[in-house]
Amino acid sequence: MSVFEVLVYMVAAIIFGYINDRMPHLDRRLVLAYGVAFWSLATALAGLSQNLWQLILFRSLVGVGEAAYGTIAPPFISDFFPPHERNIAFGVFYLAIPVGGALGFGIGSLVGAAASWRVAFFVCGLPGLMVAGYCLRLQDPPRGINDVARDPNKDQEDLLLHHSPKTAWRVHFNDLREIVFNSHWLVSVLGSAANNFALGGLADWYASFALRYQGSSQAEAGLVVGAITVVAGISGNVLGSMVYCVYSERV
Repeated sequence: MSVFEVLVYMVAAIIFGYINDRMPHLDRRLVLAYGVAFWSLATALAGLSQNLWQLILFRSLVGVGEAAYGTIAPPFISDFFPPHERNIAFGVFYLAIPVGGALGFGIGSLVGAAASWRVAFFVCGLPGLMVAGYCLRLQDPPRGINDVARDPNKDQEDLLLHHSPKTAWRVHFNDLREIVFNSHWLVSVLGSAANNFALGGLADWYASFALRYQGSSQAEAGLVVGAITVVAGISGNVLGSMVYCVYSERV
């Protein structure tokens, strides 16, 4: 993931998060489908790049699709499962990151070595359009259907506070403070940042290192990165879910 892609993802994630919160009647399946389609199409279009800046542009646009998917999918999944089952559901969902990354590294390196890097982008990107079509076949359950029942009067009061110019900033500040000082959130964010930091360094540098200093072929370097990604990713997700389950039971 390039620096530009990360920056685009950061900005787009805020926009899609705002849309998800402010448009409760929006069909989330459409957002997921368009996000996956945009992501996949931008990946494939990178194979048509004629210079470095075009490649950076298409790779950056991938961040828009990732942001749409990354902000909509977690709350979407939450509405399918009650709270005590969500840890397993999210564990399976986040396994897609290392597994998908490993497939991308492996298939991309093999296709790139056998054909060209342009064909590798086509092969890795275009199949995602079929997944986008499948998103439209999912159900879109009512938001919060499996959450703990709330007092309708309290919900109305909160809604008025958020829309009142005099109190909105104070409510948002208190919400932000509660999130930042939530130990579960803090540990999750730090762990995710460490994971992305390590994975980004591995993805960007190991293949080049293997090619230049270990005499590996392009296919071998990609397969090694893919194997490391999938083994470490699955192990981390499974062990993390187990630790959290044990911790939750003790607390």
